[in-house]
Amino acid sequence: MGDIKTFSSVEKSILGVTNVRKHENIESNGIIINVKNRRVYFKNKEIILATQEYLLLLYFIKNKNEVLTRDEILEGAWVNGFVGDRTIDAHRCHLNRKLGATFIETKRGFGYQWVEK
Repeated sequence: MGDIKTFSSVEKSILGVTNVRKHENIESNGIIINVKNRRVYFKNKEIILATQEYLLLLYFIKNKNEVLTRDEILEGAWVNGFVGDRTIDAHRCHLNRKLGATFIETKRGFGYQWVEK
């Protein structure tokens, strides 16, 4: 992966801005991400996410309805650290479980997709 990636640099890259604070909310499927405060809400309830889960959710929503490969996800949404074969699967499952819905679907042989419902 080359350069060391920090949470802030990955977040800015996903949002495509140099100043993350300019954005207030990003919404999809009833999920509201308050980027300024880095909080996630679904069905009027705050969802507590780990750092990597937050970045993954943000990345999927910003690329909704696109099939993303593992390499694209690792390049676009991952803070440095160990990544095993099943790491993305585990994070996807955790996100779906915390949200209580399946918004991130596996596209066998291709990758993963955030599905706008």
